[in-house]
Amino acid sequence: MTDQKDISIVIPAYNEAEKIGVTLREIQEFLCRQTRWQTYEVIVVADGCTDHTVVIVKERCRIFPELRIVSYQPNRGKGFAVKTGINMTSGRMVAFMDADLSTPLTELFKLAVPIENRTADMVIGSRRVPGSNITVRQPWHRRVMGYCLSFFSHFVIGMAFYDTQCGFKLFDGSVARDLFARGNCPHFGFDLEILFISIRRGYRIMEIGVTWHNDTASSVRPIKDSVRVLTLACKLRLSPLPLTGKIKSIDRSVIIYPEKNYV
Repeated sequence: MTDQKDISIVIPAYNEAEKIGVTLREIQEFLCRQTRWQTYEVIVVADGCTDHTVVIVKERCRIFPELRIVSYQPNRGKGFAVKTGINMTSGRMVAFMDADLSTPLTELFKLAVPIENRTADMVIGSRRVPGSNITVRQPWHRRVMGYCLSFFSHFVIGMAFYDTQCGFKLFDGSVARDLFARGNCPHFGFDLEILFISIRRGYRIMEIGVTWHNDTASSVRPIKDSVRVLTLACKLRLSPLPLTGKIKSIDRSVIIYPEKNYV
């Protein structure tokens, strides 16, 4: 891999036209102000968008040279989008975050410390451990869903994490690319699969509390996505985990802008 960056940021996006412009402006301003990382890249993965998300991101690319967009049809799920983006990164550290910026970008500094100190390979932002700060809470049914998923993942798989689904995670770059090359879950439950693979691979995982606010326009479907995660947990528990994998070539349907040879 050539032209390695200090950090790569991956943003999965599905019909985010209303907020993606503001999000990218905030990210650009944040990266230009900070001095921790000298080189960086931002990759937006447009996951089968049917609105103007792709057009807006392409317009931003003109004034944000470190930004690229990957787009494809049809919609394949958040897990597929994150995997696609991370497999294209070059960063020594790799983060993925939601397009609504529910967690402030400054929280990246907090998550980066254990990786920079080589005390963790993967750091997950958490809304349910000391140090977390929820400024706008989820509706009660979403909170119940989250607690149930955490309990079930602990009971079925033995994971001692309080918040597996928070969309704000930071990895050592080589670890991220290794994990997502092996993961196959295309939908909402991909976080659980990546954590499971990470444990089996012997990577060190740390859970750190972050500031977070609920986005009322979230595309999470409480019942359907919960069933998917619970089903995945059972499959992970019952099936042996393959410990070999290789980053495959990008599908021909994937469009990269600006063009670059990633494979």
